[in-house]
Amino acid sequence: MVLFENLWWPGLRLLNKKTVELFFNPINRKNVGIMLDTGHLLNINDKLNSQQQAVDYIYKVILHLGSEAARIKGIHLSCSLSGNYQHYFKHTVPKNINCRILLNHIISICRLQVRLYGKYLICCSLSMLFTN
Repeated sequence: MVLFENLWWPGLRLLNKKTVELFFNPINRKNVGIMLDTGHLLNINDKLNSQQQAVDYIYKVILHLGSEAARIKGIHLSCSLSGNYQHYFKHTVPKNINCRILLNHIISICRLQVRLYGKYLICCSLSMLFTN
């Protein structure tokens, strides 16, 4: 079986039944389908603030797919309520990007996640290696 995972950036987002149909029709195989990544799906909607809202949103998207929802053959179940983070950062790539800037950005994401959700993330321990 070959499963295509939905994306949170433009592409196979699962928000448009016609797009899903156009993607899969040329493949025309019974052993091909969708791996529904709930985290990716939730990343699309930056207005979600709770797990209940997340479940409702996933349900709504699947209903909107109609008959194309039958292509979902697996689920990568995760919860991503990242709207606060998406509003926090600038959606631009720095002009003079380098490894240090990139690592500092990753570390800042970890620190923000800890501040927002109180969860310990492994990447936060990297801050000691790269910020000293």
